[in-house]
Amino acid sequence: MLEIKNICFGRDNKKILDNVSLNVETDKFIVITGPNGSRKINTC
Repeated sequence: MLEIKNICFGRDNKKILDNVSLNVETDKFIVITGPNGSRKINTC
């Protein structure tokens, strides 16, 4: 299992994600998409 806890992301002094958590079961596949250079995941 992959577990991500309390992810935060902001840009230009705007919060986009605030303490988002995610659990992905073994043998599952997820995709996080966005424009190139948008830093899709950033921790606080």
